[in-house]
Amino acid sequence: MTADGFHSDDGHGIALWVIWDLFGNYGADLEWFKNIFEKDIYQAVQKALARALLNTGRPSELPELIWLHSSLGCEERVIAVIENMVGKQVPIAGGSAVGQRIQGDWSLFNQDSVAT
Repeated sequence: MTADGFHSDDGHGIALWVIWDLFGNYGADLEWFKNIFEKDIYQAVQKALARALLNTGRPSELPELIWLHSSLGCEERVIAVIENMVGKQVPIAGGSAVGQRIQGDWSLFNQDSVAT
């Protein structure tokens, strides 16, 4: 992905984010929700953050950073739930998971699953 658009080979592509940190602990999770109702978002974010923290191997510690990609239109509500869980002192970085044309043809994935 570049400023000129998405480049692929026959419609297939991959994005990687690699961190080399011998002393860090990282965890990731992906949850999807069918509805954008507050209750559904709240439950999905709680579950995802709890599992991501568990995946760090240090689940009782406050994270130093949360990297987030959320479906378009839900970002502020997702951030509000995260801040409710960990406080506003933990920086949140990332952005919306959205294609260049905002047509709903984007996807999110991690080491275990894919959501479209």
